[in-house]
Amino acid sequence: MRSLIHRLWADDLGGIVSAEYLMVMGVVTGGAISAAVGVRNAVTSGFARVGHTIEAVAPDPDVIARQLAVPAGPAATAVAVVRLADSYPSP
Repeated sequence: MRSLIHRLWADDLGGIVSAEYLMVMGVVTGGAISAAVGVRNAVTSGFARVGHTIEAVAPDPDVIARQLAVPAGPAATAVAVVRLADSYPSP
């Protein structure tokens, strides 16, 4: 048993290679985290732009519902969007 421990302690084959693999994996992990943060920010800003555009076109669904003579509430939004879409000429 003592000789086995001594051989394992003296064996440095592959030690440098594994350390290099650890450094490469650290760099790859850091890059993946940075990329994920960038993607998150891009998706968030894209959804924000879509939301602002929808608010600019239809600021309050209940106002649109009253203009299109549909009852107010959650279903009014769907009905208002359908009627609003039908009022635009198709290409």
